[in-house]
Amino acid sequence: MLQSFFNTVARRVAYTFALNLYTNVVGWLAAGYGYFAITSILSESEVHLGVFARALLVCLVLVTVASFVHHGALRSIGMPGLGRKVRLLNRWLDGRSLTEISNETIRPLYEAVERAPVIMFHSAGFYSTLVIIGAVGAHYLASGSVFESAVIAAGGVVATLILTYFAYIMVESLTGSNRSDIARELARRGLPVEMRAVLSLRLKFLLLVGLFLLSMMLLALYVLYRPRAEPERVVAFILLTVLATALLTFLLQASVRDALKRIIGAARDLAQGGPGTLYPASRDQEVAVFAEHYNHAAAEAAATREDLARTREMYRLLFEGDRDIVLSLDSELRILMANQALNRTLGWKPRTVIERSFFDLVAFEGVTEELLVRSRLTQELARGDSFRERLSLRARHSGPRRFDLRIEPVTTASAGQVLVRATPASLDRLPANLRREEAVYILENDLTRVKDLADELVRNLGAFFDEDALMGLSFGIREMMTNAIEHGNLAIGYEEKTRAMSENAYLELLANRRGDPRFSDRRVTVQYRLVEDRVEFEIEDQGSGFDTGSLAGSKNGENLYHGRGILLTRDHFDEVLYNERGNQVRLKKRLPRR
Repeated sequence: MLQSFFNTVARRVAYTFALNLYTNVVGWLAAGYGYFAITSILSESEVHLGVFARALLVCLVLVTVASFVHHGALRSIGMPGLGRKVRLLNRWLDGRSLTEISNETIRPLYEAVERAPVIMFHSAGFYSTLVIIGAVGAHYLASGSVFESAVIAAGGVVATLILTYFAYIMVESLTGSNRSDIARELARRGLPVEMRAVLSLRLKFLLLVGLFLLSMMLLALYVLYRPRAEPERVVAFILLTVLATALLTFLLQASVRDALKRIIGAARDLAQGGPGTLYPASRDQEVAVFAEHYNHAAAEAAATREDLARTREMYRLLFEGDRDIVLSLDSELRILMANQALNRTLGWKPRTVIERSFFDLVAFEGVTEELLVRSRLTQELARGDSFRERLSLRARHSGPRRFDLRIEPVTTASAGQVLVRATPASLDRLPANLRREEAVYILENDLTRVKDLADELVRNLGAFFDEDALMGLSFGIREMMTNAIEHGNLAIGYEEKTRAMSENAYLELLANRRGDPRFSDRRVTVQYRLVEDRVEFEIEDQGSGFDTGSLAGSKNGENLYHGRGILLTRDHFDEVLYNERGNQVRLKKRLPRR
């Protein structure tokens, strides 16, 4: 009933006026309480008490009117109240939907609602002080007694403490619903919400007990010093005590009941698939601590539910008859799941690859390529975006096969995962009447681009060669471009490369050489020519070249390891010719008869 009446007054007059209306009711009760506290101690003439009572009444009326104006009683005629937060509350909390309030306004509005109990606490203390000054001044002018005036002032302080405490508790209770609703709206918009705790339920209970004990002490003093105390005053004081205690008990009970109601509502929302976030109306420390732990658990539950949904989606992709190879990897790129297409395409049963590294399925053409592929995948995955890669995958009963891979990081609350979809690389067929094609490419000293360029150079040769032959041509071109970058433009010697790889510092060596001003501007020129009877690839670097005659003895000793790429390239091409300087190589391959 208190909340319903408050909402009605807030809509029709002003939000803070409705708060102040309740505060003033408590203020009048506190004034009566203070009056009986004072008269229980003083045994002065009724004339002086009458002056004090009339001064108290006049001050209460004047202060009540002033506080009403302060808090927006005249909002309808253009006076929304004094103070920025008061005006903000009165302007926006007039019954309108929170969705109508902009992001720039709703954050200060939430802070104003958070501060409302403190605002009314200060307001009650300020106006109560004015009443005390007026009443004490009038009494002193009438009686001239400093002691009696001091007693009245002390009684006023007691009444002020009761008033400000009640004002804080009541305003906290009345604004709790608005505070919770605005916090929920902030969370819906993705804006941060901070729930502050001020008092505790234990402290509120202790203050309730303290109020009761103080009342009993004042009643005893009143009867002790006034043996002929008027029964009606005793009854009135008892009624005031009972009313104050009952009101405070009601507010405490309402606070606990509302907290339980919101906890049940949040749990029901979580069970029905919602976020289940708890936004308590009260600012009690016990409730705030519970809300913090509950919200943490609710967030974990929601994240787990999201993980399950992602898992179901991954299963749907994996096992609903997908013709492509689909793999699920953990953050270390170990295989978690695989579909049956892996068996149909490459001959690997899914259960035999679980827990194995994804790189065990990749057919690397040398240690250098393995280092570069691992580095490139690690860098791309660190960005968190999906990307594409063309790799050769091992087949169980045949040679490697080329696949176009779509690799997509999947973010979960528990751990990161990676989804890989592998589609067989297509061979583009040229029209039968094509007889000539030429292209020139300029390649920077970036080994990660070598593989892509090699695939591009052989992409249009599918009309002349089968897949195995194309892979051999691509391999040879990659080896020559890699040599042009490493040993030509970057001047990395064979022994230097071997030592760096043994020390696991090869990638660091590449990065240092690429940043060296002596080598950073060098480029590799790749020329491609397709004529009627052959295809040619000419690769030229800007390095100092090498002694091509040293390759004659490369079948034995150290040169066998370092020159194996050149030897394998000769297996795939009909001619491998170097210029005299050794910084240009020409690869020729005759076209089969059509």
